[in-house]
Amino acid sequence: MKIRTACLGALTLTVLSGTVFAGALDEPTIMGAFYTDQAMQTMQSDEKMKVAWKRMSKENQAKVMKECQDAAMRKTHAQFCEKVQALGG
Repeated sequence: MKIRTACLGALTLTVLSGTVFAGALDEPTIMGAFYTDQAMQTMQSDEKMKVAWKRMSKENQAKVMKECQDAAMRKTHAQFCEKVQALGG
C-alpha cells in the first residue's frame, strides 16, 4: 500500500510541476499577440508589438520582464526579450 501511495504521489508531482514550470514566455494567451502565426515563429512589426505591450496587464508585463531577465529564458527567447526590453525596460 505504501508503494502505491508513493507512486501516486510521484505521478501527481510530475503532472503539477509541468504546469508550474511553464512561464509567461511559454503561455500562448500572453504571447500570442506578439506573433503573426499560431506557432509563434514570426513576430509582429515593432508598431504592433508596441500596441500589444500597452494592452497587456501590468502583472503580465512584470512576469514577461522577469522571465526575460533569466539567462536560460533569454537565450531561448532572445529576439523577443530584446524587443521587450526596448518596450518596457
